[in-house]
Amino acid sequence: MTFILLASFFFVPFNLGFLEPDKHDTHELYRETFVDVMFLIDIFFSFITDNYSEPGEQITNKKIAIAYLQSNFLPDFLSCVPSLIRSVTWGIDNGAEYYYGLKMLRFT
Repeated sequence: MTFILLASFFFVPFNLGFLEPDKHDTHELYRETFVDVMFLIDIFFSFITDNYSEPGEQITNKKIAIAYLQSNFLPDFLSCVPSLIRSVTWGIDNGAEYYYGLKMLRFT
């Protein structure tokens, strides 16, 4: 996941700054969809994996899920939205490229 996230740190700003969105570039679509699916899997694991508990503290999956929902869930999920819209509609002109900037939320 770290390598995928690092690649995303280079591709997203480059695409935002220099490239015009191409609705029919299948290689870009596959790459972006793969990264977003992997990120969605990581979001799922964040609901069941504790990162910041005190030693000896009794922690449950419910507490972990509530803490994640209150902290990073919304930016994490919104950063996956543009490619998911694009992959579901498969190149139909729907304006998903205007939401590509939401991928910058992944950097938080």
